[in-house]
Amino acid sequence: MSQEAIEAVFSCSSAYSHPLMLIASRNQIDWDCGYVLTTKEYGEYIRELKRQYPDADVKICRDHCGPGFRSGQDDLESLKNTIKSDLENGFKLIHFDLCRLEGSHEHQLEATAELAKFAQDIDSGVELEIGTDENTEYEATLGRIRSDLEYFLKFCTPAFYVIPTGSLVKEARNVGTFREEFMLDASEVVHEFGVNIKEHNADYLGKEELLKRRGVIDALNIAPQIGVLQTSLLLNKARLYGVDTTEFEKVIWEGRNWEKWLLHGSSHDELLCATLAGHYHYASSFYDNLIGALDEYIDTRSLIIEEVSDLILHYSEYFDANS
Repeated sequence: MSQEAIEAVFSCSSAYSHPLMLIASRNQIDWDCGYVLTTKEYGEYIRELKRQYPDADVKICRDHCGPGFRSGQDDLESLKNTIKSDLENGFKLIHFDLCRLEGSHEHQLEATAELAKFAQDIDSGVELEIGTDENTEYEATLGRIRSDLEYFLKFCTPAFYVIPTGSLVKEARNVGTFREEFMLDASEVVHEFGVNIKEHNADYLGKEELLKRRGVIDALNIAPQIGVLQTSLLLNKARLYGVDTTEFEKVIWEGRNWEKWLLHGSSHDELLCATLAGHYHYASSFYDNLIGALDEYIDTRSLIIEEVSDLILHYSEYFDANS
């Protein structure tokens, strides 16, 4: 979500010996654009952080490599550009999610296999993640999970299979319901094949919800919560120190990226909208101006890294309990 969040992952992994993953969406980071960095810039930044945090165990991953997950150019050939650039710049795992590709499920599987083989031809050691977090009844059946895995095991062993667990992030909360009984059965099927389960949309989960996942879910994806945490922190500090945020909030409102996160589709709460979508505008001059003004009072970057690290620890403690 931000360069500060990326560094927080390295800092936390180094300090607490936690293996962590960075999962970049194609809107955030891609071969030709990105509201955080381009892939090449990202790779250079990662190399710098590896030198700074040599004890960190951080895997660089691609999230939702599939059509329909990026604005602008979004066909299969564009996906191959993404894959090629990813592997040239240090990515070690690619999540193939072709649930939004028009056509039958069989066609989606074939396209996934084509892209997976393309990636393997470039880097035979690349790890693969398959499946989708789209909450559709069609995808989320035990028979479908088993047949998908049997199909892919003909030419690879995926590191992760993604299953829609019922989790759903809206606004600053998780409004979904974890399908505990189904996931217990699904975990038996997936683990039988020697594959791990990844849950997306795991933001805003408390201890009780995390404990339901013990022995079932092997990895959790969070991201929106990190963006909301960082923006909320900055806006609160700005109000504390009398720093004007008008221009930053205005560009967020006009960008309208907050619309996808609203529970009921519309809002007149401009502060809520700014908090939900501030991260889309961290590359703007308005964000730079805000950080510059706050740096007169506090070490803004260190504070963000500290707060994001604390959030990561909330989730990583769940995995410590598993071991």
